[in-house]
Amino acid sequence: MRISHILMLLTNGCLALFLSGAVAHASEGDVARIRFTAALLDQTVQGLLPTLVRLPPPTGVPSGDNRPTLATMTELKYCGAVEQGVGRFRALLRLEASAGSAAALLGQSGCQGGLVDVAKRLGEGNEQAGIVVVDLDATWKPWEIRFVVAHAEGTTKPSKTRLAAVLEKRRELLTVPTGDIRIQAESGPMPIYAVPSFLQGGIEVAVALGGGGAPSAPEKLAGGPRTPSPTGESNAAADVPLAFANQLMRRLTWTQPLVVPVNSDEVEVRSVSLSGEGSGEMARVTLAGQATPASIRETVRWTVTSGGDPMRLSSIQIVAQMEDCSGLSTMAAVGCNVRNGARAAAAEGFAGSLTQRYQGRAIHELASPQTLRFTVAGERFILGGDLVRMTFGTRAIAIGAKLAVP
Repeated sequence: MRISHILMLLTNGCLALFLSGAVAHASEGDVARIRFTAALLDQTVQGLLPTLVRLPPPTGVPSGDNRPTLATMTELKYCGAVEQGVGRFRALLRLEASAGSAAALLGQSGCQGGLVDVAKRLGEGNEQAGIVVVDLDATWKPWEIRFVVAHAEGTTKPSKTRLAAVLEKRRELLTVPTGDIRIQAESGPMPIYAVPSFLQGGIEVAVALGGGGAPSAPEKLAGGPRTPSPTGESNAAADVPLAFANQLMRRLTWTQPLVVPVNSDEVEVRSVSLSGEGSGEMARVTLAGQATPASIRETVRWTVTSGGDPMRLSSIQIVAQMEDCSGLSTMAAVGCNVRNGARAAAAEGFAGSLTQRYQGRAIHELASPQTLRFTVAGERFILGGDLVRMTFGTRAIAIGAKLAVP
């Protein structure tokens, strides 16, 4: 009974690690690349709004007599790339307005049409003097995204007059740090560096794990090989190299155990490694490690193998940790060997039953649902949803997902 308990806890724990551990993290060498569609980006950013923005005075240093202008950003939409390395966003601001809730005005078609036409449309029936529509150019340099005003239009005559003084072209509106991001892992917050690339249909982010200093030559990461765009029902895609995943696993499980909660117990997972060969239908990916349930304190070695396109679970192998029977008296050795035999038989039998239960199941189905928690510039984000595909090829795992803000 104790062996079965260990193996059940282990299997649940290693499956959770296998299915979710290499989805959205990065490390120093090979970087992970994640691509988000414009629609998912808009939905994620909208969770931050409305937010207060302080615009510096037209001239001079801000002071009690030369006050900055307060504006509330109520909408921000990604409108694609206007040139290499520059992203275009469209924002709606309310000058001198409090950061209360406001009805959405840009709508789903907010990026369509010229700014003058959009402002005219929004001005019809909205007589508030402070409503302004702004096109922003976003550029990245280590380690921040700078948003500067490319064009601004007031929706009424009073707002046109007011914005001339505070939103002239090329004024910097805000900056977002990309070297101060935290991914919430089981072991605690994990710092990462992000290098965004602005594309026509969304944004791709190269992610490198922090903790050892910023990556060298970060500009080159933005121009690396592109992750395929999300297709079908997916709105996010990731490319996770094996080298990247193993650096992550070593950091999480080799110097100290990764504690994985499983039902009412906790399992210490150690020395996890990932390997793979082939590609597509001929792919074979293996995750292996050790695990020790806190309630039992016995260690087993586990191996989970998958393959095919999409990746499907092939087998689960579990090897119990054996007692050292050498040097014992005859009767003690007999008892030791009996216990070892029971462990081996239980491990083999339970691994066989688990393989029979899960064999052929798609990894992305077993992995779902997923929840990703991260912090950018002190703001917390949560994305949840299902994986829709996992494949292996060219020494990397490709993942498609359909995510949303809960």
